[in-house]
Amino acid sequence: MRTEFYNGYMYQIEYKRELSNNDYTQHHVYHIKTEDMNYPHAHKAIESIMNDGSWTKGYWLHKNKLEPSMVNALHSYHEFSYNEELDVYVYTEVIPYDD
Repeated sequence: MRTEFYNGYMYQIEYKRELSNNDYTQHHVYHIKTEDMNYPHAHKAIESIMNDGSWTKGYWLHKNKLEPSMVNALHSYHEFSYNEELDVYVYTEVIPYDD
């Protein structure tokens, strides 16, 4: 687990190997604990902390619809959600597979 700070909030980031996969299309799942309950702020903060160059899933879908290309199709994207049951934000980086 690693700890990062953004605008006064602490974010504890844990890679969840058991929820991730590295076969074909890769999914790297992270659980993030923080006191920041402002969803848009937390999303921006976590994007900045992760700094993986991925697009949001919505932007990836939009970009591939308007400008279909292999470059866009293979660009990594991330999904972001809040899991109430576990009380964590879930950040999933998706790296599409190219055969």
